[in-house]
Amino acid sequence: FYIEPDYSAQMCADLVAGVHDFAVLFSPKPHPDLHFVTLGDLPYRLISSDAETRADIRLESYISGHFSPAFEQEHRAVLPELVGAPLSVGQSSTISSLLMAMGGTGFVMAEKAAEMVATGRFKYIADVAALDQPVFAAMHLRHRVSKAHRKLTRVLYRRFGRGDAARA
Repeated sequence: FYIEPDYSAQMCADLVAGVHDFAVLFSPKPHPDLHFVTLGDLPYRLISSDAETRADIRLESYISGHFSPAFEQEHRAVLPELVGAPLSVGQSSTISSLLMAMGGTGFVMAEKAAEMVATGRFKYIADVAALDQPVFAAMHLRHRVSKAHRKLTRVLYRRFGRGDAARA
């Protein structure tokens, strides 16, 4: 396996070119030679070292997550007052690291949020629900029926909680 955090557009281009065989991504870029499967959702939770409610969040200590266009759109709809934060990051692990180092408020993957809250340094923002990020598997159309690709898809279905793994 070769694992690389990359942007969805590049991963799709690499699949079409045959550079890679399989990708897990947030933003499918439609192409006639690509096959996409919805795996499920990845929940992100809003945590903070210095706020307990939405009203307590200070824009200057907020780290905005830019994980995908879909996430940004949902974020804008749910928390319009936090659009335009001075610090914006595209990876959840970087947001987690910055929060640990500097404190503040930000969305991180739910599993990491639980770990951080368990330290006692962070709290969930009580009046903000999790934001879900759809996750997709992508492969060249010719691979969609291969045994290896179907198995990878089933493994990922289980990871992302999708119940209809039989379709894979």
